Amino acid sequence: MAIAETAAEYARQVLEADGASVTQVAEDHYSYLAVSGRAVPRRGGVVPLAGSFTGSVVATRQARIFGLEGANAATLERAATTGIASGMVAPVLVDSRVVGTIGVTSSAERAFDVVALDALVGFADLLATAWSLHELRAAADARGTREALVSFAAEVVEAAEGIERLSRRLVSEVECHTERALAEAITAAAEQLARSAAEVSAGRPPR
Repeated sequence: MAIAETAAEYARQVLEADGASVTQVAEDHYSYLAVSGRAVPRRGGVVPLAGSFTGSVVATRQARIFGLEGANAATLERAATTGIASGMVAPVLVDSRVVGTIGVTSSAERAFDVVALDALVGFADLLATAWSLHELRAAADARGTREALVSFAAEVVEAAEGIERLSRRLVSEVECHTERALAEAITAAAEQLARSAAEVSAGRPPR
């Protein structure tokens, strides 16, 4: 999904992180859909959930901040190699299912706080909206009826309204100097959803 690239890029900018990534979660592993910045994994890379910080976020369905304090030897070794000293990961939830995650990282220790974590959850909510629409479009295509596509287009309109509400929530949760970048992120996401609706009308698959 193109919106995964948008979410990763703007999450990195808004949260002043060194790197950001969006993953897709499967039964026992996750794979990287989009990355932005430096010290980031390879797009398409696959990692087992077991024993990973992302795995703990998926298991608890709760966004979390991580750092080097109290980290195990494997984490410390990986941090020394990548230069990552702290970060956050939030689950992307669709109908109570964890379908993916979004995360940011920094070379500085304790770079993120609970306010930043709330903002990251907002980006996860954006992704959840897009993910849900992607699944609805796939279901509409499978049914192959015009009624199903019209219903999908209506969902896109409703989602765009939801994104506008989400943008107001996010702006209230982050510092003033990030508002312009955040507004750009929301606008880009909404534009992608609008293009998806137009592609439905034209009979083309959305990106």
